[in-house]
Amino acid sequence: MRLFFVAGKGGVGKTTVAATLAYLLSRKGKTALISTDLAHSLGDFFAMQGEEFQVAGIRVLQPDAPSRLRERVKNWEREFFSNISPTLREDFSPFFRFAEKDPSNYDLIMLEEVKGLALKGGQEHLVVDSGPTGQFLKFLFLGDKLLEWYRLLRRWRRKYLKLREMTKGKTQDAMEEFLEKRVQETEAFRRLMQGAFLVWVTEPTALSLRETLRALTQIRRVDFLVVNKVKGEIALPESLAKLRRIELPLLDEEPTFASPSWEKIAERIREILR
Repeated sequence: MRLFFVAGKGGVGKTTVAATLAYLLSRKGKTALISTDLAHSLGDFFAMQGEEFQVAGIRVLQPDAPSRLRERVKNWEREFFSNISPTLREDFSPFFRFAEKDPSNYDLIMLEEVKGLALKGGQEHLVVDSGPTGQFLKFLFLGDKLLEWYRLLRRWRRKYLKLREMTKGKTQDAMEEFLEKRVQETEAFRRLMQGAFLVWVTEPTALSLRETLRALTQIRRVDFLVVNKVKGEIALPESLAKLRRIELPLLDEEPTFASPSWEKIAERIREILR
């Protein structure tokens, strides 16, 4: 399974590029397209509604972060509390109640949605329509932080189990199993992330180009640059001019899946896959 990310500043045309890329990939094999932007716009591009729909052979997902967070936390709680003593349940329950209501966990839940979709399989290509630059950078490095945290918790739990084993003998531990599963899943997703294909979308404006340059100092690798809304000749900074890139013209209308201008855009974006 190949993972593709489309990222960039808000409003530069990421959704158009991501949706078009997913359409082109769907001609080659099973493809899913997921938005991690909290303000989804894939439905607007395809003129469809709902958290999940099928269009042009693409499975499209726009997860509702608050409801998915509540659902995930309840699932984790059930898994975590299986075979756990009532005392521990009482101690840990407030943390789960806080977690399911905390908006700062929305980025985490989007990571979990992409991870679950990627690891479950069922498609040959997964395209991620990312949120604006700051949200994308958080997403990009969140997996590493989670893995570090899961490993630390697992290490602490194993130390406790060794002490308990001295008095009660060795027993199965649901908490350790829970943490081990999280570690394995996150490691597998991290490997997929390391091999992901990153398309960065920008505009030929000073503000957008400066933000792109700042982001690239943290990302360090972009596989393809899309310069959108180009009118006439443009001058790119040297580091960006060296990247594989295409330029998309400034259009009189906003391109959507049904607009006549979209086919011209699709023909240019096809170059990303060559």
